[in-house]
Amino acid sequence: MIFNRVQLFLARILLILFCLIMPTSCDLVPDAVKEQYLTQNEGKIRPLKLVWKKDQSKMKLIPSGSFQMGDANLYPEAMLGEEQSGEKPPRPVHTVELSAFYMDTNEVTIGQYKKFAEATGRPIRTSGQGVEMSRLAPSDNHPIIFVTWYEAAAYAEWVGKRLPTEAEWEYAARGGLVGKRYPWGNDSPDGSQCNFGDRNMFPILEYVGYDPVYMVRNQVLRSSEVDEDQRTFLLNLVDSPEGIETLLFNGENLRQLGYDQLRTFYIDDGHSTLAPVGSYLPNGYGLYDMAGNAIEWVSDWYQRDYYASSPVNNPKGPENGTYKVIRGGLYLLGAVEQHVARRDFRRPDTDMSYAISFRCVITADNLILSEIVAEPKEN
Repeated sequence: MIFNRVQLFLARILLILFCLIMPTSCDLVPDAVKEQYLTQNEGKIRPLKLVWKKDQSKMKLIPSGSFQMGDANLYPEAMLGEEQSGEKPPRPVHTVELSAFYMDTNEVTIGQYKKFAEATGRPIRTSGQGVEMSRLAPSDNHPIIFVTWYEAAAYAEWVGKRLPTEAEWEYAARGGLVGKRYPWGNDSPDGSQCNFGDRNMFPILEYVGYDPVYMVRNQVLRSSEVDEDQRTFLLNLVDSPEGIETLLFNGENLRQLGYDQLRTFYIDDGHSTLAPVGSYLPNGYGLYDMAGNAIEWVSDWYQRDYYASSPVNNPKGPENGTYKVIRGGLYLLGAVEQHVARRDFRRPDTDMSYAISFRCVITADNLILSEIVAEPKEN
């Protein structure tokens, strides 16, 4: 019986590979297998999901298509001047058309990065910025952190992939949804969708050297949903000697107000630090942690006004720059910062952070069949 199952599995793989190499022969593959593992995109037969041999990463097909990149309403205070706290507005909203590509379903893990470090002789940092990786990401199934952009790019090259462009990242993060705020829709995170800055984060903020009072003041100041009387009251409360403790103690009362910026004090997402990859539900494309957990390096150089001149087809960012773009929310930022359009930047050579990770992609047309183990049985 075991031998027959193995034969059946191998036969199925051979049929799928045969179908990919010779699309006209695709009728040989049973419909049930095609529906589960294959799709037609850009006039070509492609596997919907696969496992990359070298790092055993699961990947999902992100079909070609177009979308509206950016958000006209995120960081409204950025319109007042470049020195405002929202100095990286994702504007103007513009049309982008992308070719099909495959993206890792998860951020690269510590375990995967260890194999890269062993194979290439590169060091793997276990601490940085005065904090220990073991405190923030204690297992091999947590996302790798403390990597520069150049190290992330070197991993991608070693494994036979590349870093996603900024446009690819946002398109994939939206998961097929149109004009929504988060990968799951417009509902603010309630603790079940992502790992973000909830009521558990305050001891970790202090551990990494971040002033929690400053962070909360910034959230209150930037909120467009709090009227001036409420804003003044909350700022006075935050600035009081027991301000943070008082807000946390009154979490259930703050819940009744329903403001996103106050979710920090009443939502519990189950994690105070980074979560193991895939701890929350995937988006519509089957990708995990496209909001929250670690923010991610992408390939583009950062330019504040690049969206105004971005090409429509497969934009790759400016030709040069000082900073590289990072995309996504992270586990120490509030609800509004988990927006799929949020963009930030860091120096590619020196900025390695307790909050930055990455994932890899490969252009669908560049898919190398010899690099595929088999299509995964699970998401």
